[in-house]
Amino acid sequence: VKIAVVECNPENLSQMSEQLRHIPGVDLYPYLLESVQQYPYKLNEEFDLIVTTAIHADYLESVVPLKKKVVRVALSLSAGSLAPIIKLRPGKNLGIIGNCSRFANLLYRTGQTYAEDIMLHPPITTESGDKIHEYLQGKDAVLVPVSYEKYFTDQMVAALQKFHGTLIECNYEMDAGSLLYLETKIKRLLDEKKI
Repeated sequence: VKIAVVECNPENLSQMSEQLRHIPGVDLYPYLLESVQQYPYKLNEEFDLIVTTAIHADYLESVVPLKKKVVRVALSLSAGSLAPIIKLRPGKNLGIIGNCSRFANLLYRTGQTYAEDIMLHPPITTESGDKIHEYLQGKDAVLVPVSYEKYFTDQMVAALQKFHGTLIECNYEMDAGSLLYLETKIKRLLDEKKI
C-alpha cells in the first residue's frame, strides 16, 4: 500500500512516518505540507492513502483527485514525553527548542497546558542556534523534539549534551483510535490488492 504522509513540520512528519513504518505491507512517502502546496501534483493517483492531521485534511482534499484517499489522524504527546513535563515542580524554568517555529510553538502550548506554576520561556529554533548557550542559562528543563540530533547543529547538540538540567524529548504519536482506523484501512486495501 503506497501511503503519502503530509505534515507541516519536519518533527511531526518524522514521528508519524516512524510510527507507520511498523505496519507491514506499506511503502511510505513523507512530504512537508509546504512542498505539496508548491507542487500539488506530487500527490498523484498512484497513492492509495494520504495521511495527515485534521488541520491539513481540508486543504489536501481540495487538491487531490479522490478525497476519500485522505485519512485524518489525531496526534497527541506520548505518555513518556508528557510525564516529565507534568512532574516539573512549581517555580522551575522551562525552555523550548524546536527545529521549526511550528513545532516549537506546539511545544510551547503543551507547556502552557501541562506545566503548572512554572516559568515558561519563549521558544527558540535552529535558526537561533548560535544563541543556545545563553538560552540554556537559568533553565531547569528544556523541551526538544525526540531524536533532536538529526535536526540540530553539532554546536546545539554539544550544548544540550552538556546541559545540567532535564532534557525532555517530546514525541507526538497518532492516538490509538486513529492508528486502529488507519491499520483497518490498510488491511482492507492489502486484501483488495491480493484479489
